[in-house]
Amino acid sequence: MAVQTPIFEAATLLRHETWAAMRALRIGDGQKNQHTKLRIHYVMKLYVGNLSFQTTEGALEDLFTPFGPVKEAMLVMDRMTQRPRGFGFVTMENNEDGQRAIEGLNSKEVDGRSLVVNEARPREDRPPRRDFGGGDGGNRGGGGYRD
Repeated sequence: MAVQTPIFEAATLLRHETWAAMRALRIGDGQKNQHTKLRIHYVMKLYVGNLSFQTTEGALEDLFTPFGPVKEAMLVMDRMTQRPRGFGFVTMENNEDGQRAIEGLNSKEVDGRSLVVNEARPREDRPPRRDFGGGDGGNRGGGGYRD
């Protein structure tokens, strides 16, 4: 199943629709227009794996641009080292461009590595992380001399 996010590019409602519905969509220019329709535009988010650790977000965007407009290119960074973890996500402007990018770049060799490109899946719920206390490293002593 594709991960699709509706982006409301331009939308107004028919003359008989309520203003409440328009506010719920958070769109519109405040004018009624009897000849307009609601238009929903879908984007496609792609997972990109097996990237070189020297890859930048700009290079990632440049890699996907020949297949269509890129809305976002993001590398996932390691929290401790702030270095790329070797994978990221690219959001293409529409499904057709996303499919062309998958067909054109999956298994393609870039920087000596064979890329893995497919549709991103929703992030799975994970159990909360355990808190191991931390803080003083387990030192329970009060310090000083004992008599």
